[in-house]
Amino acid sequence: MASQVEFKKLLPKKMQPTKWGSFIDTYQSQWEDIRNEKVLPIINQYKVDKASNEELQNLGYFYGFDIQSYSGTYTATSEYFKRQVKSIVKRIKNKSNQKSYKYISSIYGLSSEVYPVIATTAGTFVNALSSTASEESKIYAVTETDQEGDNLYYIYNSAGVDYYIYGYPQSTGLPEAYTDCDNTIQTDNTDSTIISYITRNIIYSYKHKYLEESDTWLNKYTLKALEHDVNFNHKATERIYFEPWLNVEMSSDNQWENKTYFNYDQSISGQVNSFVTLRDLTNIKYIQFGTGNHYASGTPLSSISGVQSKSFFIPKTINSGEVISGVYNNSVCSGICGTVPSGVWGWNILNTSGEITSGMADFDFIISEKNKFTQFTEFALFNANSGIVVYSAFPKVQWNNSMYNNIRIKINLA
Repeated sequence: MASQVEFKKLLPKKMQPTKWGSFIDTYQSQWEDIRNEKVLPIINQYKVDKASNEELQNLGYFYGFDIQSYSGTYTATSEYFKRQVKSIVKRIKNKSNQKSYKYISSIYGLSSEVYPVIATTAGTFVNALSSTASEESKIYAVTETDQEGDNLYYIYNSAGVDYYIYGYPQSTGLPEAYTDCDNTIQTDNTDSTIISYITRNIIYSYKHKYLEESDTWLNKYTLKALEHDVNFNHKATERIYFEPWLNVEMSSDNQWENKTYFNYDQSISGQVNSFVTLRDLTNIKYIQFGTGNHYASGTPLSSISGVQSKSFFIPKTINSGEVISGVYNNSVCSGICGTVPSGVWGWNILNTSGEITSGMADFDFIISEKNKFTQFTEFALFNANSGIVVYSAFPKVQWNNSMYNNIRIKINLA
């Protein structure tokens, strides 16, 4: 960086071409070296846009944040370090609540929602935004993931009247999954209670705005950094489930619709390739996951009857007390549909109405504690009667071995 002052110009014009001018040139050169090597690093050490990755990492340490970085990945880029440091104060201020997770997500090119889940009588649990026993006992909103005192906040609706509810923990000796909360929470409306078990299991549901590699949303090293930041953020009593949220939008029938995604600097691109055969989702009953890609393989649409490489399979409904685990056969998916993962109890419908509509299906899965799905690159949805309805192939969705997880799927037939 050039000095703001050119010392030679301060000499009288007659002296500039003399030995005094040469002396000033030497002094100018020495001064610029000292300024660039010693002075500017001190001045710029807290200017994020001018600091080096190492300086930003050290600044993170100063505030108690161990910024993870892995060579050859997004976590080694200056963009990543800048996003990390610029979000530190906000993450400290909002530690363990919903906003802090949104700041973490922004570092990795994600948008997210975070909420506790409730336990069901089957011993599994579903998202807190789903229906409970009745319409009156539905949890409409959870604004904090803090599980203590008046940080549990709900909007309870009865006969068109909203009651703002604060839940207070009570010691009941319930299993590990549950908070120290009784099975009913008294509301501000003295005639009603919310009947639910609020757990310390937290869903971290995230949508990808960018990809990291042409065939992978986030590689395992970047996932390791994300997991580190999330674990540093949540309370020791909470268990986080990483839930990739896949959004598929289609406007045409029986033809491929392709959506292109890029990495953060648009130097890498990849696609989500999908098609729909029937513009009515109300009767979908099964979902099949796989590790292939019919679009990349050039498979004709007329030949696609399910995923290319079967991995696992989940029916929409599993009867109470009926634990399905192992190979599942059904004529809808032409024989062997796949293996139903142990401890999975069907779908958890997240549509606002509580039911899948003709043009919208939004759901994740009712899972047991410490659930771990395996990686996948495709899924197929099946109608109860007519076979495959939706197929989609996309960059790889994966987790590290230490990450508990769930999957959210949202289909919108625009």
